[in-house]
Order: sequence, then structure tokens, then C-alpha cells
Amino acid sequence: MEKILWLTLANYAGEKGQCYPSIKTLEKVLGMKQKAINKYLALLEEKGGLYICNRYDKATGKQLSNRYYVIDIDYHTGEFDKSLLEPLKVLYPDKKIYE
Repeated sequence: MEKILWLTLANYAGEKGQCYPSIKTLEKVLGMKQKAINKYLALLEEKGGLYICNRYDKATGKQLSNRYYVIDIDYHTGEFDKSLLEPLKVLYPDKKIYE
């Protein structure tokens, strides 16, 4: 299911490499419960396949859906290209985005 979640997010992200579907949307699309989705999101982030930032409304401070940066796979190694994480860690060290 971890791979299916990554592929689903990659599909949403497209060429931009980022997306922000809500957990409710992922529940509907994948037919999974929130607890399972959160578990697989955490595993994917731990493995370097995602960088997850919390989004907030700049005016109200209300939390919005997360922004998921989908990390590409290095086709030579078959592993996530962790070099793509470094710029994200510099841009969003606290993993918060205000929009």
C-alpha cells in the first residue's frame, strides 16, 4: 500500500512534483483509513520518498491540507533521489508553509 500511496501522490503532483490532497480525499481514492494513510505517509517520508509540509492560511492561521513534495526515483539505483530533499530542507526547515 505504501507504493500505491506514493504513486497516487505522484499522479496528483504531476510535473510540479508537489500536491496537497486532503486526508479525506486520500481515504476515498485509496479506500484506506486515516490511521493507515498516516502510517504510510510517515514511512515514505522516513525513506526519503516524500517531504511533507504543514500548510497554513496566512490570514487566519488555520491549518490547511499538507503539501506533499514527491521525491523522484533514481532509475539507476531504484532508490529515492535524496539529493532532491536538500533544497526543500533549506526552504522549509520547520516544514511550515503560510499561503
